[in-house]
Amino acid sequence: MENEGVGGLDSEGIRELIPLYLQERRHEGRSRSTLCQDRSVLHLFASFLEKQRVCEPRAINRRHLEAWQDHLREVYRIPHGRRKGQALRSTTVYGWLARSRAFVGFLVKTDRLLVDPRGGFLLPRYNRSRRLFIPTVDEVRAFLESIPPCGQLALRDRALFELLYSTGLRAGEASHLDVYDLDLVVGTVCVREGKGGRDRTVPVGSVAAEFLARYLATARPLNWTPAAGNALFVTKRGRRMMGYSVSVQCACWRDGVRLPQMTPHSFRHAVATHMLAGGADVRQVQELLGHREITTTNLYTHLVISDLIRVHRKSHPRG
Repeated sequence: MENEGVGGLDSEGIRELIPLYLQERRHEGRSRSTLCQDRSVLHLFASFLEKQRVCEPRAINRRHLEAWQDHLREVYRIPHGRRKGQALRSTTVYGWLARSRAFVGFLVKTDRLLVDPRGGFLLPRYNRSRRLFIPTVDEVRAFLESIPPCGQLALRDRALFELLYSTGLRAGEASHLDVYDLDLVVGTVCVREGKGGRDRTVPVGSVAAEFLARYLATARPLNWTPAAGNALFVTKRGRRMMGYSVSVQCACWRDGVRLPQMTPHSFRHAVATHMLAGGADVRQVQELLGHREITTTNLYTHLVISDLIRVHRKSHPRG
């Protein structure tokens, strides 16, 4: 789709505005992980627009947003990783469009785009599963105990997933941890610049602390190189373990216990649900998980109640 009236401005015009947008997002308190995802998606968006001969912000219109949506749904294929060559999931398409739409909003707000093309462009609906996969206590135990607490990488993974189940950290938060963020004497870990750019300190349980101490004493020194710096979790090549690596390792271990839906985020769901079922206050769980709004944490309260209703109907004589 050609755009009449597009002038001879630098074809990198749109791409050059991405750092300005990310800077604003950083000032809003967005996490490093969010900014990294924004950057990746927006550079893809800019490349797509360039192929549509859109070389300046003011040339963007609703047809380009619709074409971008069609491209993500029907053309784009994942370039690498376990799902290489596959189409994007509907949830991913939704997220990428939302990031692109927010960037367009920035262009409108800063008067770089005079006519808002978002009018009439609605984000697509997708089938969000109403039932999250939340592993039971026994399923989490089976997963964790399937990882032998010996060997450099296995011990690292055992310590990592014990930490996730103990604290409810996100995979990205765990990958950003430094050794000095962990206090095994007091039993806490400091999460720096979590989601929303907020810091928080959360307790580490005794079981997780035991495996972390063993990992730090025996396994980490064997993998560590100067490239890892102070990173808590280190890859076999001696670099900081990234969030996607946590997902890869989770996929490796879940096959052995036949939990195909298990992801690093499943531990976060499990922590919230198991603690609420055990009598924890919803405000305490909110603080642990770092939720900005209590309504986000209340989702798990509803799930606990739903389970209770189902058990009641099944087991009560007059259910």
